[in-house]
Amino acid sequence: MLNPKVSVITITYNLLNAGREHMFRQCIDSVYTQNYPNIEHIVIDGASKDGTLKIIQEYAKQGKITYFSEPDTGIYNAMNKGLQKATGKYIVFLNSDDFFHEKNGIEKMVMALEKNNADFGFAPCRYLTETDDFIGNLYPVIQNFFVRMPFSHQTLFVKTETMRQLNGFDETFRSAGDYDFVIRLCLSGATYVQISDNFVSYRLGGLSDKQQKQSMDECIKSFEKNYAQFDVPTDYQNMYHQFMVPVQLIQKLQKCVWSKLAHKMQKSLKDVDKKETNCCITKYPLVQPVFIVEKTKWLLFGLLPIWTLKSKQTDCKKNNSFFKYKKTYEFLGIPFLHLSCKQDKLTCYFCGLKIFQRKQKSNVILCKLFYVPCIKIKKY
Repeated sequence: MLNPKVSVITITYNLLNAGREHMFRQCIDSVYTQNYPNIEHIVIDGASKDGTLKIIQEYAKQGKITYFSEPDTGIYNAMNKGLQKATGKYIVFLNSDDFFHEKNGIEKMVMALEKNNADFGFAPCRYLTETDDFIGNLYPVIQNFFVRMPFSHQTLFVKTETMRQLNGFDETFRSAGDYDFVIRLCLSGATYVQISDNFVSYRLGGLSDKQQKQSMDECIKSFEKNYAQFDVPTDYQNMYHQFMVPVQLIQKLQKCVWSKLAHKMQKSLKDVDKKETNCCITKYPLVQPVFIVEKTKWLLFGLLPIWTLKSKQTDCKKNNSFFKYKKTYEFLGIPFLHLSCKQDKLTCYFCGLKIFQRKQKSNVILCKLFYVPCIKIKKY
């Protein structure tokens, strides 16, 4: 089929009260301006009472969206309603505060899905704070889907029919229903394609970010729900928090998933001693800051480099908790001073010797000079 239809589902509820009107508008516009010619954008509203519906109707009159507004029992109930309404071959769920930052993103994903006849596809994405500070990129690690969400669900495109066959989202979840679906999707033997194009921006501050304890508990609940059938004694708490997974469980999971995924999972076992019963999963998706590298030189008579400053820092604001930078000063090509700041720790090296370190933990600041604690400051 040439240019098969894609259904983009966005759920909303009282966006004005949450101060997210501008985010929603950005979301809608990012879908409407996609280069791909066959998109339906469906907004499922939970009977908002703060004026959100007027904004939704504004876009509906422009022909940019189709909407349905009625009470729901939670986000996954609303998302399942979107699944029922979808008429596209592929479906993707884009949150109201997230957006496509590349106009050809949907086109590239659909091309890859069609070329490979895949059941689902995914990609890297950008992470932003609620105030739009860029944090970094998250890259997929599909082979360890059984212990962590392997990608951002905003990049997940699935065949609509495949999702319906798996009964969509489990509505007993309040926060981790998307991860539970991905586990079931992989265990169904579904085929996939991963593209390298980064075209989705995800904003922190959603339900899973604000209710992390609930999200963790639900991930553990999903483990037990989906893995109990394999009859392998497993400490699901330890599996989630320490990444310790029974080798026998991984081997049984491999028999369910697509052969390409099973091969990738095997890499987790290659260094495990045959006598060991557990495997420690060490690779999983992490947001990776993007660094800017700058270099400044002082030249004597315009030729001889006598002083050099090299700096490497993230492309985000200093007041961000993810802020990092490194600076190295060189004289006549010899590094003599190195400053490193990583989150709340500043370290200074002189000729390779650590001479100063400043740590801050909550309201306590500890300064060390030549490894010796010299100053402790406590804020009240």
